[in-house]
Amino acid sequence: MTPELLIDGYNLIFCISDLRAQLQQGLEIARDELLHKLITFRANKKMKITVVFDGSQVGQPNKIKQNGLYLYYSIAPQKADEVIKILIQKSRNPRNFTVISSDNEVAGFARSHGMSTLHAEEFYRKYLVVENKYDSAQTEPNMSKGELQQWLDLFNQNHSS
Repeated sequence: MTPELLIDGYNLIFCISDLRAQLQQGLEIARDELLHKLITFRANKKMKITVVFDGSQVGQPNKIKQNGLYLYYSIAPQKADEVIKILIQKSRNPRNFTVISSDNEVAGFARSHGMSTLHAEEFYRKYLVVENKYDSAQTEPNMSKGELQQWLDLFNQNHSS
């Protein structure tokens, strides 16, 4: 069976300094950066990844599949933690799951249902090694949507002068 990760999305963002720094540019930018990193990780590891976010303020549908990731957004007044617990309870093979969260209540609930857990910080440290290997093997450099837009803006300004 394919291993599965169930990730507490905003918990991971708020626990990791470089993702937290992205929050200064906006919640959506930080979320997109996390998803980009997870897509890269998934391409290298070939596993199912589900990410749950609090969605009441982001205006997203409550469930979507994006680039191989399964994304859930809670609907107010429900919180992401509640959605994660529902997904844990519905799991058919809990031993196949690892829950990524530094929230003790979420992690304890997952363990009580036979799932492995990893603190967000530990997952991120282990994941960065994989990401660095994967990124260095690529022949073309990657840039974020924001970086691309900055270059396009720069060229458009210079072109119109």
